[in-house]
This record gives sequence, structure tokens and C-alpha cells, in this order.
Amino acid sequence: MITRLIIFILVLWIIHKLVKQARMLFFQIKKREANELIMGGEMVQDPSCRVYIPKNTAIRQKIGQHQYYFCSQECARKFYESLKA
Repeated sequence: MITRLIIFILVLWIIHKLVKQARMLFFQIKKREANELIMGGEMVQDPSCRVYIPKNTAIRQKIGQHQYYFCSQECARKFYESLKA
């Protein structure tokens, strides 16, 4: 009877460890995918504040013949106003 209890507890412990490892692996993959989505691709520099941002998340403005990339609407507005002045 005691042997069965020990084996049962051992099996539960092994299952617990396997599930824990599977969860860790799953969340690491999800985190990596999220980072690739956010940081993936080319980085561009905001001409207003000089911050580098991922091109796929940047705010794009075409001014004249040139395409500009901004980190925020505020930076785009400031840059546009500085060109007018």
C-alpha cells in the first residue's frame, strides 16, 4: 500500500514537472514571437527626436518626395512645423 502511494506521488511529481516545462516553453515561444512582431524588421530614425523605432510600427508621413517615419503624431507635427518655418 505504501509503495503504491509513493509511486503515485512520484508519477504526479513527474507530470507536474513536464507540464511546468511545457508551459515555460510555450510562453518563451510566445514572448519571442511578440518581440519579433514588435522589433522585427528594419529600424528607422525619427527625424524630430532622433529615436530609432521599428519601421513596421512607425507613423509614416510623405512630405514632398521623401517618406519620413515618426515615433508619435506629436513628433510628426513638430517636424512638419519646423519645415514650414
